[in-house]
Amino acid sequence: MQQATTSISAVQIAHNIEKRRLFIEKPQSQAHVTNMKDAPIYKTRPAVPQRAQNQDRTPLLKGEPVKEVKIILAGNVGSGKSTAIRAISEIPVIGSDAKAIERNALHNKESTTVSIEYGMAYLDNSNLHIYSTPGQRRFDFMADVLCKGAHGMVVMIDNGCRDPLNEMDYYLHQHGRFLQNYPGIIAITHFDDNNTDTSLLDYSTYLLKHGLACPVVSLDARNILEVKQVLMNLLLQIGDFKTGKKRD
Repeated sequence: MQQATTSISAVQIAHNIEKRRLFIEKPQSQAHVTNMKDAPIYKTRPAVPQRAQNQDRTPLLKGEPVKEVKIILAGNVGSGKSTAIRAISEIPVIGSDAKAIERNALHNKESTTVSIEYGMAYLDNSNLHIYSTPGQRRFDFMADVLCKGAHGMVVMIDNGCRDPLNEMDYYLHQHGRFLQNYPGIIAITHFDDNNTDTSLLDYSTYLLKHGLACPVVSLDARNILEVKQVLMNLLLQIGDFKTGKKRD
């Protein structure tokens, strides 16, 4: 009985996030905006002030429609999902934080995302609708709901956690079916600020042993240019996936 209640809550959360996304994209009349029933249920935070604003939204080719792309950021607590989405988003990020309670998270941060974070960015003639999933495993059911209708995924792993390969293995199992059928990238964060001996080659070798050929890259989630580069690479994969091309 408890399981059914949890699933309904997850669907409702995703529904409210989607309503808030449409509310942001299509400004309503003043009367509508001041109606408290339509106020967002999540607190909002401004994205990083130094983020690059893309003012030129002219399609790359005249008459070419802007594409709508849904991207999921998944990964363990402390991997930088919230930092990345705040850095790239051109709107205030929607989300919610609470005290982190999982043992592996406590050495990294005091709070963590407990619902869904949403941001939006414009890149390569595409409106990117970016959803960040909670890192704590007790909220895994939300990630499953979010993946519906997604075009690609970035799995972010904190290289400084106790056993990063085991953490990646967990998310490969959780999202293995999605990554077998849709484009994905493994982004390793905190790569240069910890004492672990796990290399990018170790991650790539582990992926190949488990039948996945996702690219593995290092990422500083605070760096807007690096976040953009990862998303750009994912967009290229998504484009190839839709046209049936294979990238070497």
